[in-house]
Amino acid sequence: MIEFYKNNGYVIIPGSEFLSDEEHKSLLKVSEELTNNTTKDSRWQFNSNGTINKLQGAVTFEPQFLKLSKNKRLIEIAQSLSDIGSNVDCYISKFFPQQKNGSSTLWHQDNNYFNGSPNDIISCAVYLTDTNKENGCLRIAKSTHNLPELLPHTSSSLYDGIKWISDDVINEYEIIDLIQTGPYAVFFNINIAHGCYTNTTDNNRYSLAWEYISSKNTDVRNIDHVQYDRTLVTPKSKI
Repeated sequence: MIEFYKNNGYVIIPGSEFLSDEEHKSLLKVSEELTNNTTKDSRWQFNSNGTINKLQGAVTFEPQFLKLSKNKRLIEIAQSLSDIGSNVDCYISKFFPQQKNGSSTLWHQDNNYFNGSPNDIISCAVYLTDTNKENGCLRIAKSTHNLPELLPHTSSSLYDGIKWISDDVINEYEIIDLIQTGPYAVFFNINIAHGCYTNTTDNNRYSLAWEYISSKNTDVRNIDHVQYDRTLVTPKSKI
């Protein structure tokens, strides 16, 4: 697993390794309930066609999402793939209830938004449903985690502070579509370029994403905005 991650910049973890059937069903239920009631909090973000883009600060908003981010097996894997240490925070958490004709993210590198080190931070996404090209699966631009510099993010989005990598740039790389049976998790290098298709099906495609980062790491952006939520997810070590 570690060797695959180093070579490819990502690794897939089957849901059976970290979720029970009961936990999975509970997460699907709360995902549906939240998606059907977005009026209670301004942290919801919408696409231009009215579909939901994401819920910002997801783990500080929904207790079951926080519990998932504290999942012992997920944290163990993150620790084995990076140098985040024993005291771990969840950073910049999002919930994506990707709806029909809706998108979640276009091409980008996570590290473009917080200026960290791939050794000290690792991205984690959990997909609660099956993923395929039709419902908006994750896509990865192969080997972009090994580039000496981040790719230019020049394409405008609807959202303040967010820009995407243009198709002209990304088309120079081999694209891997993560067509998988849910639930599953993906850990990926913060420098690897990735994005999602638009969901063209009638069913929502539920996923969450965040970074795992050492609690001692104070070098990343710490902006007073719900998007930059951060919370301890491991028992505090005395060391």
